[in-house]
Amino acid sequence: MYLIDGNNLIGHTKSISYKDPQARQQVLDRIAKFLESRHRKATVIFDGTAEPLRKTRWMQLVFSGPGRTADDLIRSQVEATRSRKGLCVVSSDNGVYGYAKTCGVEALKCHEFNRLLNAELVAGAEPEKRDVPVESIKHWMRYFGEENEEQLNEGSVECKQCTE
Repeated sequence: MYLIDGNNLIGHTKSISYKDPQARQQVLDRIAKFLESRHRKATVIFDGTAEPLRKTRWMQLVFSGPGRTADDLIRSQVEATRSRKGLCVVSSDNGVYGYAKTCGVEALKCHEFNRLLNAELVAGAEPEKRDVPVESIKHWMRYFGEENEEQLNEGSVECKQCTE
């Protein structure tokens, strides 16, 4: 299970800005795709008061509330976890990162976790569709004088670059 410092991850994600009112939801959406593909769970902890955000069955949201920080809650969660084997803390805060390591918990800096997220997003992306009807190809090949009419009618239209 991942324990993720949500605000810290936003601050270390180039494609998301703190200024964007949807920043928290954007980071959750990125995390959700990763968790679903890996069938792993996470608790994402944000500083401040609760707000309505979409989540999936793979994640739990926690808000620190007034007078406490996400860092405090992450430390408490690490202390309260009996079996730390499957636990991984995600934070670039040196105090939290160091504390997790000292407790024998796996820890990732936000840029390392973002690398995992990015790799998952690329792997899960649908390949670009380039289906072009044969008639369209024939039309443009005639237009540019690349093929003669006999080859076009035989259906042997091939890209010159591919055959050279």
